[in-house]
Amino acid sequence: MSNFLSALQIAIPTDPTSLLWLLIILLIIGLIAIVVLGFLFAFPIAALAAILVWFLTGGDLFLTGLTFLVVALISAVIGRIWRATSRHTHTDEHVHHDHD
Repeated sequence: MSNFLSALQIAIPTDPTSLLWLLIILLIIGLIAIVVLGFLFAFPIAALAAILVWFLTGGDLFLTGLTFLVVALISAVIGRIWRATSRHTHTDEHVHHDHD
């Protein structure tokens, strides 16, 4: 195991200021990863479309991002319209039938 760690040659800073900056950078990377994964899980169709565009364009990140944003926007609009239809709206009125 020590051979593996020495092969990586990772220098963990010992001075508190450097360690603080390292922790802040790792926290930012973690937050970005959580947000990205949240968007991917929230818009799976957009994620699949973006992955497809990424493969078809040879890794063009601009078109991949643009595809994700456009498909996610369309999905959000369709979802909002779907929830706004009359058969999907719910009211708080309860109908009680009295049986004599």
